[in-house]
Amino acid sequence: MKFKYLLLTLLLSTSLYSQDMITDRPDMTESPNTVKPGTVQVETGAMLEMYTINIDKIDMNAKVMSLPSTLFRVGVFSFMELRLGTSYITTSFDAIPEKIEMSHFSAYDVSVKFNILDGGFGLGFLAGCELNNANLGGETSSPNPYAIIAASHDVTDGWSMGYNAGIYFSGFNVDNGDFDNAFWSASSNFKINDKVGAFVELYYELAHGFNYNLFYDNGITYKVSENVQLDFSLGTSFLERYNFYSCGVSWLIK
Repeated sequence: MKFKYLLLTLLLSTSLYSQDMITDRPDMTESPNTVKPGTVQVETGAMLEMYTINIDKIDMNAKVMSLPSTLFRVGVFSFMELRLGTSYITTSFDAIPEKIEMSHFSAYDVSVKFNILDGGFGLGFLAGCELNNANLGGETSSPNPYAIIAASHDVTDGWSMGYNAGIYFSGFNVDNGDFDNAFWSASSNFKINDKVGAFVELYYELAHGFNYNLFYDNGITYKVSENVQLDFSLGTSFLERYNFYSCGVSWLIK
């Protein structure tokens, strides 16, 4: 999960029908499913984001490349997995008189996911925290906890829906946790054939209680083998200049 914030869709849940392997790539909606005990699933890829920001009344085009962006998922019990996510991020701005570029490691995203209900209707809960890793040249932010409720259900044999609702905090401490972002998403997954799946998704972000944005993305997955899946996706914002492109691979190690 990429610690960016984010509802409603119409059409793909994160558990793609084209394979037994269930991933949390490439859409933003977390699946309620957990990986099996004793297995490790590695989900990694690259993401290019492009947007415009205004600094001192000057518009600047920005590009953000996350490469690699990796999530490690370790099955502990049939209902629980441990997760670790990290990215190496390069950001560039088209500034005057020269281009500005900077690189750093993202904060570590450490979390645990619980699968509460499974089957035709799935329900899960994910709790995590973004941890400082400044000793590795990364971000120096304070720990930022978050919590997400994930649900999914089958519509037909080849179509399922998934939903998330989450809340994020920044500058958190035991005395004062500041509300930062709320996030809702809905996605819809389709089976095209035994190897190929596709999805469409809407997600909504409410930042600091008043800044809001609505995003759309879609993508495809391709099953290389029982334990390997490739993916490609792209997305945009309805309310501001923002686009992204992403590709990746997921590998289940039994």
